[in-house]
Amino acid sequence: MPDEVRSRRPAPDTAALPPPRRKRAANRPEPPPVAEPPPVAEAAITAPVRTEPAPVAPRDVLVATGVTGIGGAVFVPLSGPGVGWFAAAVIAVVAVAVVVHRSAERLPRASAAWAVLALALLGTAALRAAEWLFVLCLLGACAAASLAVSRWWSVLALPRNVLASPPWIGRALARLPLGSPARLGVPVVASALLLAVFTPLLASADAAFADALSALVPDLDSGTVVRWVVLFVLSAPITAGACREVLLRRSPPPRPAPARSARRVEWVAPIFVLVLLFAAFVGVRLVTLFGGSEHVVRTEGLTYAGYARSGFWQLLVVSVLTLGVVGVVLRTARRDTPADRTWLRALIGALTVLSLVIVASALSRMVTYQQAYGFTVLRLLVTACELWLGLLYAMVLVACARLRAGWLPRAGLVTGLGALLVLSLADPERIVTEQNVARWRHTGQIDVRYLGELSTDVVPALDGLPEQERLCLLSRVVIGVHTPEWRAWNASTAHALRAAAVAPEVASLSCVEAHGY
Repeated sequence: MPDEVRSRRPAPDTAALPPPRRKRAANRPEPPPVAEPPPVAEAAITAPVRTEPAPVAPRDVLVATGVTGIGGAVFVPLSGPGVGWFAAAVIAVVAVAVVVHRSAERLPRASAAWAVLALALLGTAALRAAEWLFVLCLLGACAAASLAVSRWWSVLALPRNVLASPPWIGRALARLPLGSPARLGVPVVASALLLAVFTPLLASADAAFADALSALVPDLDSGTVVRWVVLFVLSAPITAGACREVLLRRSPPPRPAPARSARRVEWVAPIFVLVLLFAAFVGVRLVTLFGGSEHVVRTEGLTYAGYARSGFWQLLVVSVLTLGVVGVVLRTARRDTPADRTWLRALIGALTVLSLVIVASALSRMVTYQQAYGFTVLRLLVTACELWLGLLYAMVLVACARLRAGWLPRAGLVTGLGALLVLSLADPERIVTEQNVARWRHTGQIDVRYLGELSTDVVPALDGLPEQERLCLLSRVVIGVHTPEWRAWNASTAHALRAAAVAPEVASLSCVEAHGY
């Protein structure tokens, strides 16, 4: 019986049993289990990659840009300096300030000071008539405005964003819910028809209103329309670029630490040789550097022109190049040990002091030249540049003593723009004329031809001349000068026209008849 039961049991299903596991070697590690990748949906494979949308200008920026463009078209004079430049600048600054105030961005405290400096430089257009001075002040105002909206002292921040602003503004305009062009044209056409009907009626009803209307509304010829369009296109991107720099500002690029890799043996020898060369030059020419008039008189065959021109421009180039050498050494020289710092202070300090002597010598030669041959605008500008270089070298001495030169570029920008503003307020052409008039009192010589080529800024300084010479120069200065339009008004031109109005003989007086030139 047990044999029969044992025989009736079904045979085991070998297919359902798992395969026999191989015996693992005693020292062989078991491989880790392989995880299956998660299933990927078909939509995720076919869906496009999402990118960050391009930045779009807020509506506040569109309004500020339009207001600035209109202000530039209305106020900016194309004939030269005038009060309109200052008015347009004020509109642009206020527009940017409103946009910044309504946003979450905050500007550094120095931004307000830079904005005031930019306005002050453009404000000189309402005081001075010299076009060369206005161009310098305009460039300086652009640099100050760029520094006002930039957080890391970049004078190229504003120009770069002005060039990049049209696509930014264009995307914002494309998203405005303005409707169809036909619906937009309805209010424009209706406004034009109403003005065309009622304006002539009101003008014909009152003569005073007609005169005021003719004074305010210019003649709408093709030249006026082109002028408006050009000035709008040139003015609007300035505010757009400033707002773009502020609102889309990224964190400043990381500034790597200066690579102070120059060992003492690498920079001491060149600087020591340069110090010896400068010392030898100053020692040999100590008399001629500051000899001035006495040296010219004692030296046979030497004239004032030859003395002043002998090496002046070379000394100026030497002063500028030495600034570059000092900057490179202060940036790359190692200062790990007290000996390194002592050598750096000693050699750079000696080189800076000798450079100051060379700057002073070049300045002395220019002063001697001006005393002998009179003042000109170019000579006055060169003198101002020499004084600024001397100030830079004085700041280099301070940086050398502290062994910190990171503030020097910013100090150079501040002092340079400040010097330009002081020069503009001092009226350089008037200074040149006053010095030439004072020289005429001592020598009886004056270059009327040169002074007559200057702007109306020289008119207040002509009172020190005899009446005939004063009228002669006044006629040469105001010739071709007419009463400007209101946007091109400046104090210098207005004063010159008033002076010419009280001297009727100016119109008939000729310098050729009076003096032969």
